[in-house]
Amino acid sequence: MISVIIVAYNEEEWIHSIIDELEKQDYSDFEILLADGGSNDHTVRLAHQRNIQVVSCRKGKSCQMNDAAKKAKGNVLFFVHADMRMPNTILSSIQERI
Repeated sequence: MISVIIVAYNEEEWIHSIIDELEKQDYSDFEILLADGGSNDHTVRLAHQRNIQVVSCRKGKSCQMNDAAKKAKGNVLFFVHADMRMPNTILSSIQERI
């Protein structure tokens, strides 16, 4: 399983886009976690509406990554940011190379 961890802080403008990108993947054995660094906008609410697991983290990208990694179930961690775009084959490509 691949754990996709979205590292976010106040990303309400982008959160739907990255979730849409991930839901289009041609690979299905993955989970999505939102590593939230204390957002004070609607990032967390929007992620919950999309049934994304939210991990409340300490501030700072490295802390967010580490805190979310502890909650991840996958044996592969793929860290992304809310404004990233990727091909719908990225997860299957990662799995093939591993």
